[in-house]
Amino acid sequence: MISHLPTSLCRGRPVCRRQFATCLAALVTITLAMLAAGCRRGVPVEEVFAQAVSIAEAGDTASWNEALAIMRQCMGRDPDDMRIRNFYVICLDRTGNKSEALQMALEYCQTDPGNFLLCYLIGKLYFDRKEFAEAVRYLRQVHNIRPDDHEDSLVLLAICAAELNLADGEEIFQRLAATEAFADSYLLFNDKAVWYLQNGKDQKAANAFTRAVQLSGRNPLVYLNMAIMFDHYHGKSKLALQNYRRFLKTAKDNYPAKAFMVRSRLRALAEGKL
Repeated sequence: MISHLPTSLCRGRPVCRRQFATCLAALVTITLAMLAAGCRRGVPVEEVFAQAVSIAEAGDTASWNEALAIMRQCMGRDPDDMRIRNFYVICLDRTGNKSEALQMALEYCQTDPGNFLLCYLIGKLYFDRKEFAEAVRYLRQVHNIRPDDHEDSLVLLAICAAELNLADGEEIFQRLAATEAFADSYLLFNDKAVWYLQNGKDQKAANAFTRAVQLSGRNPLVYLNMAIMFDHYHGKSKLALQNYRRFLKTAKDNYPAKAFMVRSRLRALAEGKL
């Protein structure tokens, strides 16, 4: 094996970015529903809270910063209201105050370990820090609380399964594939293929990579994964060459560091250095 070639497989980070935005919109909706269920007319802190949630719905940075400033007021007036705590953590996360968000979420979770939103947020925040083992711990709690009610946390759990080679990875991917949003996601098939490959299920890995290529419209990183599979797991240099070249063709000017190392590997293969 050539040491300078990156043999680490490329996983599905883009799905997280898309899903975080989707999930946070859903969290705002959930928070609004919780607010509507718990409002008491004439209580000022409720009106202030409602204002913060309404402002945050715009979704831009300035709106989230404004919502956070309002939520700090709410926390000063009613720090024990779990709805306020939940949304305060969301605002901290969305404004880039991730360390404070995690610290506060962990503190609040001690008094309310069954809080669905807090468990998800803690899992997501650990995921953002690449502390995948801790992320898994809380993401599993989400599904213990609501087994069939949060595909966004299941997305993160699936990526962690590939990162950590979790023993129940195949089951996690099957659960995610059963959801409407990800039944035909190339990112799901790519990460599933990574897990299969790491667990010696070569044919299933090849099938999943092939499906990922079909669904992605020829994503270069999927081609790179396939090349690494043929090169370093199967020892099939001809197929590896084919997919390395497909990566370079589809990547164009993107992924320059990966392209440099792929070209180096192509030269090595051409010289018979397998």
